[in-house]
Amino acid sequence: MSTETHTNASEEPVQASVSLGVADLLKEGDGLAREKKWSEALERYRAAVAFEPANAHIHFLIGSCHFKLNEGPQAREALFRAVSLDPANEKIRTWIYRITGMYPGGQVPEA
Repeated sequence: MSTETHTNASEEPVQASVSLGVADLLKEGDGLAREKKWSEALERYRAAVAFEPANAHIHFLIGSCHFKLNEGPQAREALFRAVSLDPANEKIRTWIYRITGMYPGGQVPEA
């Protein structure tokens, strides 16, 4: 099985198997996240985003992992990247509000 090195948004090299597709990486990451293995899930999501850098959902998942790892600046960066790719996504906008107290677009979500 061959491997390639991809670079994620923070320019850290990520080893990803060529035979694993984005869906497989996301599935693995989701399974690891359910087990609260945030660092391992983050690795899978970073590998997935290397293949689909414009995928807002993957950036959201990356931000979620950083948040769970108490890595606030990285969580904010990933979530703001996600909302820049999908500005109408209320789930992402609400997460940003909860983490930062700022709501993209100026309106605060209803409780």
